[in-house]
Amino acid sequence: GEEFVPEGTASHVFSGCTDGMTIWGAVHVAADPGAAGLIALDARHAETAAALASATFGPLGVIPGDPAPPFPLSLPDGGVLEVRLRLSVTARIGAPRIERVGVEWTCPGPE
Repeated sequence: GEEFVPEGTASHVFSGCTDGMTIWGAVHVAADPGAAGLIALDARHAETAAALASATFGPLGVIPGDPAPPFPLSLPDGGVLEVRLRLSVTARIGAPRIERVGVEWTCPGPE
């Protein structure tokens, strides 16, 4: 028999600006949820990468869903951001495919 994994998780940490306080904008996703797939996105934010582990994930959005991405971020400036994708399928065929996940941010220029 063929096995399929009903749920998978992927995450990525974005560190933002190398200089100055990152102003977080939105999470962009290019993905195909497939015929029977669902992609749930969550994010967590912390001052440092080390502090992320104790931060709590909050929901960003779901694909397919309303609203569609990009998902706006309302976060404090600075720090680092972790985006987590949870992929689930309800059938053996039509699994979700993630093409690209990106985070939009702006870096304030020097004073």
